[in-house]
Order: sequence, then structure tokens, then C-alpha cells
Amino acid sequence: MKRSLFCILIVFVLLLAGGMLGCEPSAQSQAIDHYNKGVDLINEGKYDEAIVEYNQAIEIDQNFTQAYFGRGLAYFREKQYDSAIASLNMAIVLAPDDAEAYYLRGSSYYIKRQYNQAILDYTLAIKLDPADVQSFRYRGNAYRDQGQSGQAIADYNRVIELAKGTEDAQYAAEQILKLGQTPTPTPTPTPIPTTVIPLTIDARWSLNTAYIVVEADGTICYQVAPQTLMAYGGSPLGGYTWSKPTMGRSYPP
Repeated sequence: MKRSLFCILIVFVLLLAGGMLGCEPSAQSQAIDHYNKGVDLINEGKYDEAIVEYNQAIEIDQNFTQAYFGRGLAYFREKQYDSAIASLNMAIVLAPDDAEAYYLRGSSYYIKRQYNQAILDYTLAIKLDPADVQSFRYRGNAYRDQGQSGQAIADYNRVIELAKGTEDAQYAAEQILKLGQTPTPTPTPTPIPTTVIPLTIDARWSLNTAYIVVEADGTICYQVAPQTLMAYGGSPLGGYTWSKPTMGRSYPP
């Protein structure tokens, strides 16, 4: 009898859980299906159809970040830049650490010649991803088009440094030359190898020893052991031997 009641209780709990949660996985699954169809349609170049699929995914799940981004990309490819910005705004609200969303929104602003907004978005993308070559490249273009040659050249040099031997690096070098400068990317610093240098210290004397000295003109001075050590013999890699230096004069008291 107890076992039967226990089994009934388990079935009841499972049915209750299914009733409470059954709709959500189904709806979420549908949203994901629409999203995946949108991705496939973008890859096929069918941007209008992709937008429809993304819209359906968002209708089901209004917090579907990737669907907002995908729809923004589809609008961008369709050259509907205002709509792209609006969709990417939502993507960024939901995922403020998505560097790619800032880059794409910045590119939409750039094409609309809203250079200040573009520079801001590219800068945010770079902050999130310091190795984002495309954001450096197009922020350089935005600076160039605003007449800020110094900032543009700095970004182009960064592109050359990050993308050596690529088309992006060649493009950046050409832009620098057009601006009347020579490409000078910042060299990557060479790590300094850590070397353990053995030291032998001769400490058989006191740092507190002081001597009173009366000069011929009556000036009173004192001498103390300097708070330094002198190295003798050895080499940087082989090690030094350290000892007390020659006694020196201090300032008058």
C-alpha cells in the first residue's frame, strides 16, 4: 500500500512538472529552430527570408540575444542600416560584452557617416577584444575621414602589428603612405629571460658607525658608513661578491 502511494506520488510530481515546464522547452525549441533557419538563410544570401525567421524567433523569446544580432546582420547585408542599428541595440542591451555587436553597429554608423558614433563603438569593441583587427582598421578609416590623421595612423600601425603579412596589413600600410607617413608599427616587446644571480654579501661591519671630525676652520662634520654596497669581481651571470665601500664624508650636522 505504501509502495503504491509512493508510485502515485512520483507520477503526480512528474505530471505536475510536465504541466509547469512542458510549454517552455517546446517554445524555446521552436525559437531555436527559427534562429537556425535564419543562420542558414543568411549563409545562402537570402537576407529578407532570414529576417522573417529571426522575427519569429524573437516573438517566441524576446530575450534571444543571438536572434537580435542575426537580424541586425541581415539588415546590415540588406543595407537597411537604421534597422540594423535598432536590432543591434537590443543585442547589446542583452549582451553588453559582445565585441562583435559593437563592431557591426559601428560599421552601420560608419556607412551612415556618423563617425563619432562609429569611433565610439569600435573603441568599445577594441576594449573587449584588444586584438580585433577589423575594429582597428575601420576606426582608422573613421579617424581618417574626420581628418584626424594622427589617430588614424596609430590605428593602421596597430593593424600592421596584429595582422602581419595579410591583406589588412597591406591595406593599412597603403593608407599610412597616403597620409604622408611611413608605417612604423610598435614592435612586440621581447620578454626578458629571468636569470637567478647568486650574491655573496660581506656584512662584517656596522651601518651605524659614526665619526666626529673637526676641520681646520672649526667646522664640525661627521662621517658614517654609507648605506650602500660595492660589488667586486664576478659578472652579471656568474654572480658578484659584495662588500663595504670606502668610508665617505656626510653632510654637516
